[in-house]
Amino acid sequence: MFNPGAEKPELEVGDYVQNLRVPEALGIIIAIHVADKRATVDWDIPGLEDENTVTTTYLTSLRLIAKPANC
Repeated sequence: MFNPGAEKPELEVGDYVQNLRVPEALGIIIAIHVADKRATVDWDIPGLEDENTVTTTYLTSLRLIAKPANC
């Protein structure tokens, strides 16, 4: 259920995310650039080869899927 007062979870390196503009794009954050409000993400996108999977993306276009499990 939608809660307008709820805080958006803070994204961190290692978090699994989804791109809001390209919903089939799922990835893991490998770096956060706080000053630019961007994250470098290694994406798992169907049909895209390995050399094209790391991009820098605005934090506002990412949705948290899961935090990494503690080992």
